[in-house]
Amino acid sequence: MLEVKHISKRFGEHQVLADVSLEVNQGDVVVILGPSGSGKTTFLRCLNHLEKADGGQLTLSDKDYDLAKLSKKEILEIRRKTAFVFQHYNLFANKTALENILEGLVIARKIPREEALKIAEESLKRVGLLAYKDYYPSQLSGGQQQRIGIARAIAVKPDVILLDEPTSALDPELVGEVLSVMK
Repeated sequence: MLEVKHISKRFGEHQVLADVSLEVNQGDVVVILGPSGSGKTTFLRCLNHLEKADGGQLTLSDKDYDLAKLSKKEILEIRRKTAFVFQHYNLFANKTALENILEGLVIARKIPREEALKIAEESLKRVGLLAYKDYYPSQLSGGQQQRIGIARAIAVKPDVILLDEPTSALDPELVGEVLSVMK
């Protein structure tokens, strides 16, 4: 399903990733552990080209990509097969919870608005926030904002969801519920 071979990334003289390889089969849940600053987020960001890798190969859904030489078309292909849940939410402050989910469905995925609305509402329901669909990020707690980010990822039905510390902002009693939704 997903295989990464020999990925590398430098920021100036600082080698963040050096010859990192990973294989993930369908249905696998993989956790990457390490101290702060060890490259976990950079690795995830390189997988869907939010950060350009200096080298490495990605195989996703039986298609091979050279991470250092991706075309715009290949970047779009990868992003259509993946979703990213950011550690710091990355919600649009001027859009409601529902609009934050609709944006990717209607604009990027070209799903008709009525169909996208049903998908977005179902995603909000799955993370327990349908009642908050008309709230703006500033009206939501950090945990609620993170669950909106998770709902946004679920909505696009990706082959792979890349999660960067997705439960770090959640109250302990909500972690199990959100992990269940993600699984």
